[in-house]
Amino acid sequence: MGFYFLIFHCFFPTFVFSQNIKISVQDSLLSAELQKNGVVAGRLGDYENAIENFEQLYKIRLKYFDSNSYRLAPLLINIGIQYKNLENSDRAIDYYKRAELIYLKTFGDDYSGLGVVYTNLGIIYNEKGDYNKSLEYQKNAYRILKKDSVHFSTNFQETKYNIADTQLKLGHLYEAIQFAESNLKTSLPILRPRLYDLIALAYRKEGKL
Repeated sequence: MGFYFLIFHCFFPTFVFSQNIKISVQDSLLSAELQKNGVVAGRLGDYENAIENFEQLYKIRLKYFDSNSYRLAPLLINIGIQYKNLENSDRAIDYYKRAELIYLKTFGDDYSGLGVVYTNLGIIYNEKGDYNKSLEYQKNAYRILKKDSVHFSTNFQETKYNIADTQLKLGHLYEAIQFAESNLKTSLPILRPRLYDLIALAYRKEGKL
């Protein structure tokens, strides 16, 4: 099973506006409260409550930003996470893809935020049993996050395992072994045992152990 991501701290910035955007004091205070409540509810496993708070915050943001503004993408991602946690994969995919389109239109296909979107999409398609699509998203995530591995260290590290794991499920044993072994030295100590276990399993399937 691949790693899972909760990215509140990475993709849920404080409700801040540029100087040329005027926000009412009431909306500002309410937005901060909704953000806090959504984050707490999500961490406590109350995903439906988290969605309710995030959706209310989304409506407030629409007063000040166009629906295609990149400032709305992090919120869409967080709503998608809650639906994933509720095992509503179709709704989660819908929100991730909305965020993907915003990032593509605004920043292009190398934007770091897309790496996290693709990682989460890869995990969902893995759960759905669509391993080919999962691997495609995971490889794109790896490609993007590798360019900004300092700011997205955890996401990038965990994507290493997810790719090898998906390759193994597809029966691409040689590729899984090669990819896992090539990333051992640069992986975090906490991740290495899982990579070693994966390599051993792949060798067993090949009949070499």
